[in-house]
Amino acid sequence: MAKLEQGQGLKLSKQELQVLAMLRSNSKTTITKMSRRLKKPSLQVASVLQSLHRFVLKHTCLLDFEALGFKHHAFIFVRNKPGVLEFLANHPNVNQLMLSSDNIVLCQAVFKDFESLLSLENALQSIANSSVKSLHIDKALLLENIFSQQNNVLE
Repeated sequence: MAKLEQGQGLKLSKQELQVLAMLRSNSKTTITKMSRRLKKPSLQVASVLQSLHRFVLKHTCLLDFEALGFKHHAFIFVRNKPGVLEFLANHPNVNQLMLSSDNIVLCQAVFKDFESLLSLENALQSIANSSVKSLHIDKALLLENIFSQQNNVLE
C-alpha cells in the first residue's frame, strides 16, 4: 500500500500504479475486470482501490468540445485582482481555473464562436484593469495522460 518515504513524498506500490492506470484509462472499469487483468483476487483489488480513493478528486469524463460545437478553445492569463476569480468561476464557458504562485490566473475556456471569446477577454480586461493574454488552441494533442498507462507513471 502507499507509504510515505522521508524526503520522497508518497510511494505507490506497483499494484497501486497498475490500478490507477486502469482507472485513468477507463474510470468505469469494474473490480472484476481489474482483478482478471492483474491476476489478483477481487477482494485484494477492492482493498487497493479503497486505499487509492483519497487521491481521486472527482470521477468525470473528458468531452470532445469541438464535437459539441465549441470550436474555439483558449488559455487566458490575467493578474488576479478583486472580482477576477469570482467572475471567471461563474462564467459558463470556463472549464478550468488555476492560480500561480505569482498571482496570475490561468483560465481554460471553450466557446462556440470567436466573438464570445473576445467578449470574455474584454470583460476580463475591464474587471482586472490590466492586460489579458490569451493563447488560442487549435487542437488538444494529449489530455489527462499522467498515470493513464503503465509506461507513463511519474517517478
